[in-house]
Amino acid sequence: MTHVTDIDEAIEILSGEMVVTAQQARQALGEEDFGRSIDLLLFSADTLRQCAGQNQQNEADWRLMFDPGISLAAMRQLFGTNGAKREPHFYRNRWWLKPGNEWACSSRSPRYHLLNFARNHTRNRWGDQPERCAKGVVRANEAVVTAVCFANCIVHNDERLLGEWYHWGWHGVSKDKHVAVGGFDRYGFYVWFNADTNPTFDVGMVEELAQDQ
Repeated sequence: MTHVTDIDEAIEILSGEMVVTAQQARQALGEEDFGRSIDLLLFSADTLRQCAGQNQQNEADWRLMFDPGISLAAMRQLFGTNGAKREPHFYRNRWWLKPGNEWACSSRSPRYHLLNFARNHTRNRWGDQPERCAKGVVRANEAVVTAVCFANCIVHNDERLLGEWYHWGWHGVSKDKHVAVGGFDRYGFYVWFNADTNPTFDVGMVEELAQDQ
């Protein structure tokens, strides 16, 4: 398997508006030196072309986006809430910053992700959503999704991914509820939760394509 190592090649395949580079993401999130530079994208040109083809057919909304690995809590401190008079920002709630929500304080290894922001898997229960995914597609981490949504908004002229729906993430906040993020409007980016057995039209799942081996 030959991986794409040149971000310019990836941009040529997917187009610039579908990519947030490592440099762009770090600058957007105020983290000029957050982790080391990662040049290997871990996706083949064929994989990127398949994603681009699905985008062109309006079957998907694949984006190649760099996640610097900053935690949700650190993101909120950096951007503030809807009282901060700064765009973009978070919605003013604090439940997820209280003790017991360690997932909100966890950082990650910086790397590129292939994410599908098409509004999929709504009206499906949380546990049923992954079963409806294609082979090699998994549920994206909610902190990754949040970081790239903010970076994309800054880099691509206030484009607000998840503007009208929410992504159901990895982490549970109780026995039968999982974190959901999105609803990204002028009031802020929401971090909340939804009951696993209460699917709605507003709560879907951002898909992530596993890295090529």
